[in-house]
Amino acid sequence: MASAAPAVVPTSSTSADLDSQDGKYQWHSQWYPVGKVEDLDPRRPHATHLLGIPLALWKDAQGQWRAVEDRCSHRLAPLSEGRVEKDGTLQCAYHGWQFDGRGACTHIPQLRNDEKAQQVACASRRSCVRAYPTQVAHGLLWVLPDSSAAGWEKAATPPSTAQLLGGANDDGADPDVGWYVRDMPLRFDTLVENIADPSHVPFAHHGVQVCRLRAGPARTGRDSDHGRQGVAGLGWVQATSGRRTHPCLCAADHGRAVAASKPQGRRSQEKGTKLTLQDLGPDGFKTPFNMTGADMAVSFTAPSIVRYHPASSNTPFLILLAVPTRPGWSRLYHGLLNSGRKPTSFFFKILSAIRKIQWADHSFLRHPILDGDTYMLHVQERLLLGKNNDWKGSYYMPAPADGAVVGTRRWFDEHGGVVPTCEAGVAMPPQLSKRDAIERYHQHTKHCKVCSQALRNVETATWLAAAGGVLAALVLVARAVAGLPLLAPESVAPALAGAVCGGLVAVLQALRQQFIFVDYVHQDKN
Repeated sequence: MASAAPAVVPTSSTSADLDSQDGKYQWHSQWYPVGKVEDLDPRRPHATHLLGIPLALWKDAQGQWRAVEDRCSHRLAPLSEGRVEKDGTLQCAYHGWQFDGRGACTHIPQLRNDEKAQQVACASRRSCVRAYPTQVAHGLLWVLPDSSAAGWEKAATPPSTAQLLGGANDDGADPDVGWYVRDMPLRFDTLVENIADPSHVPFAHHGVQVCRLRAGPARTGRDSDHGRQGVAGLGWVQATSGRRTHPCLCAADHGRAVAASKPQGRRSQEKGTKLTLQDLGPDGFKTPFNMTGADMAVSFTAPSIVRYHPASSNTPFLILLAVPTRPGWSRLYHGLLNSGRKPTSFFFKILSAIRKIQWADHSFLRHPILDGDTYMLHVQERLLLGKNNDWKGSYYMPAPADGAVVGTRRWFDEHGGVVPTCEAGVAMPPQLSKRDAIERYHQHTKHCKVCSQALRNVETATWLAAAGGVLAALVLVARAVAGLPLLAPESVAPALAGAVCGGLVAVLQALRQQFIFVDYVHQDKN
C-alpha cells in the first residue's frame, strides 16, 4: 500500500466557531455519549448520529475508538457500510478509499500504480473526512463533535470521568452506573423536559415505578432491616438489588413485601408536589422537591445530564443522559447506580435476580418505563410545534410541580440558543403510530448485544420446540396409521411431549414480543 503524505485535518464550519457567534450555549464543544462500548462490535464499523451529524465509529489497530463523519469524501457513500482493515483504517465499501482515525485518506486503489498522484490526492484537504475526538468512560463511548484543530487541542485534556456525569459522589468517587440505552422518537428539548419532571411519574408510570395515588411512604431514613433508604418525590425507593440501586417498581408492592416485619402506617395520598426552581444559569438548574414527604432534588447539567438525588446529598440514585441525535430523535441513557449492599427482603432479592439477567432487566423493568409516556410525548411535541413551540401560551401550569418544566424551557430560551436538531424550521419526520413510537426492536434490541443475542436464542428455542412438537405428532400419526390404539400407554409419551412443546412455543412467542413490541394501555394499569 502506498504511503500517503500527512493530510490537514479539515475544520468543521458547523462547530465551535458557529456556537460562539450567537453568544449562546456551545453545543459542539461538549462531550456526548454515542453508545455503550459493550454493544459496539470492534470488528466492524457502526453508524450513529450526534447533533444531526452522521457518524461512523470503529476501533483501530491500536485499540482506539474512532469517529468520522459518515460520508466518504469521494462520492459521499456512508463509511459505516464499509469495513475495518487489518491496519486499522476504515475502508469505504463503494470504491475502496481508506481513512485513518484523524480523517486522512491513506489509500486510493484507483491510483495504486501512480505513486505521485496517490500522494498528491491523499494530501489534499478534499480527500479528508471530518474526524472527531473520542474517549471511553463509564462504559460509554464519548465523542466531542468539533473536528477543528481547537477541538482536538481541547480533547488532549478531556474532562474528568466524574465531570462527564455531572460530578462525583459525596465520597469523591465516580458514579458506578449500569446503563440501558434506547432511541426515542422525540426532540431533544421534549425529552429533557420529560426526564427532569418528577410529578408525571406516579401517573405516567403507575404500576411500573410507583403507584398513582399511593406514591410511597411520607418519610425518609434508612430501613436497616431491608437494606433500603426511603426516597421521596418520585415515590422511588433507593433499594439495593445486590449490585444496583434502582427505583422500586411500585411502592405499594414493596410495602406488602415488608409489612410482615415492620409496621408501615397509613400511606398518604397525593398531596401536591412542592418544587422550587433554583440556580437557573448557563450550566443548568436545580429543583429541590418534596412529593410524598422526603426532600429530594433533580438537577439538569448542560448539555445532557439529569440527576435525581436526596436533597442533602450529591450522590444520585438515578442518572439520565439525553443526547440529540437527529431531527425528531434523541437517545436516552438510563443509568441506575450500582450499590455494594446486598438485598435482604424477598422482594428485592427477586428484583436483584432479574437485574443480573440484563435482557430481562431491559425487557421487564426498563422498557415499560419509557413505554408509559413516549407516545404521549411524541404527539404532544407535534401539537406544540404546530403552535410555533410557544410553550408559555400552550401549556397551562398552575401548580408548583411544573417548576422543572418551566426551568427546562427557560434554560433553552435563555441559554440554549439554537439547539442542533431543534432549529426553527428544521424538517421533522412524519408523526408515528403508537406501535411505531414505542416499538422496541429498532429503538433498542438490534443495538443491544445482550438483547439481540437473547432474541436469537428465543427464536432458536421456538424452532426447536416446534420441531419437537411436529415430531411428537408424527409419532402419533404413525401409530394411528399402523392401527395401534392412541389411548395405549405407548402413546402417552409422544402426546405429552407434543403438549409440552406446544406450550413452550406459545410461551416463547410471547417472550419474543418483549424484544419487538408490547402495547402500553394506561386504562389497564389498575
